[in-house]
Amino acid sequence: GDQLTIRVNDVDVAEVEITDPTNERQFGLFRFTPTAGRVRRLVYRGEWPKTLPPVAEQELAAPVDGSPILLPNTKVTVDADLAKSIDQLAKQKFSTRGPVERLQTAADGLKITLQDSKGWESWPGLAFKSPVTGDCELTIDYADLKIVPHKEGWGIALVFEAVLDDLQQSRIECSVAMNGDKPTYKTQLLRNTVDGSHHSIDFQTLHGAAVSGRLRLVRKDGQMFCLAAAEGSEDFRVLASFAVGSSQIKEISVMGKCSDAAGKLSATITKFQVRQAPSEKLVTERE
Repeated sequence: GDQLTIRVNDVDVAEVEITDPTNERQFGLFRFTPTAGRVRRLVYRGEWPKTLPPVAEQELAAPVDGSPILLPNTKVTVDADLAKSIDQLAKQKFSTRGPVERLQTAADGLKITLQDSKGWESWPGLAFKSPVTGDCELTIDYADLKIVPHKEGWGIALVFEAVLDDLQQSRIECSVAMNGDKPTYKTQLLRNTVDGSHHSIDFQTLHGAAVSGRLRLVRKDGQMFCLAAAEGSEDFRVLASFAVGSSQIKEISVMGKCSDAAGKLSATITKFQVRQAPSEKLVTERE
């Protein structure tokens, strides 16, 4: 059922009540240590199916494209005009991140320039800080992404993220980063630890990222899906999904991030949009 017991050397060391949705209950082996490790014997016991059901009936099957993830009948609640000045965007509940001189608005959108990174205070970006509740679609379009790779640390990326107002301040990131000399999609779920720092709970890396394209975060039924599409396309590809629950989203942002001063990044954000599924609150406000 929903009970997980971990046994080491025939001794029960932990019992956990599983709360993840049934299609997220994956299990396997993971090693996080600077030394080598070897698995000598691996046995699965259980009532495993002898044949596979049709793909549509497989709980663990990922959709081929993003169409089953998209929400019907959503309403646009935020559609930023990124050609406006920073002061005008502030009137729409947007705020800047990092050095304001690294952000430039023009007719084609908001240009973000990252260089000489010295930590999060030096990462330029734009944030929307009005609460978003319920199921929703969050989308940015970006163009002309250029990245000079980092030399030390975890990397460099154009990051589209949502932060939830839950106990662990869950953060979902969907980004375009560099893997060697090739752009890649990276997604991850981070949560606060006891000391207040964010710790990565789960992450995925996929090749074939576009230097001009679209990133989308979709919350549907307590899951947050990360998607990407080519420039101007509605054919979104599912990159990853994370169980996040129903807490309101308190902040949505797009920014450049880098782990050292060697990396450089520039990109133009041409679209920043929020769409929400109909809810009782939204209906009341419209009435």
